[in-house]
Amino acid sequence: MAYAKMKPCPYCENADLDVYTYDSGWRHVECTTSCGYLGPGEGNIRQAIRSHNDIRDERRAEYLEAMRKKDAGRRALDQGGGEP
Repeated sequence: MAYAKMKPCPYCENADLDVYTYDSGWRHVECTTSCGYLGPGEGNIRQAIRSHNDIRDERRAEYLEAMRKKDAGRRALDQGGGEP
């Protein structure tokens, strides 16, 4: 069975991730670096990957929005000719 490709870690951008299984059967995606990322616990591998990818997409959208606002602020300063 083929699973969806895991997107990089939402914290450190590392692409080396694994799906871990607890004794209880719950699974989560975990980053192999020391950043400490643990995805949400899910009942199967497919859902663990899907939940991880959803978190990654949400964090990426938040980052891009913050960068858009930062760039808009810089453009406003440039047009105003100095410090606010």
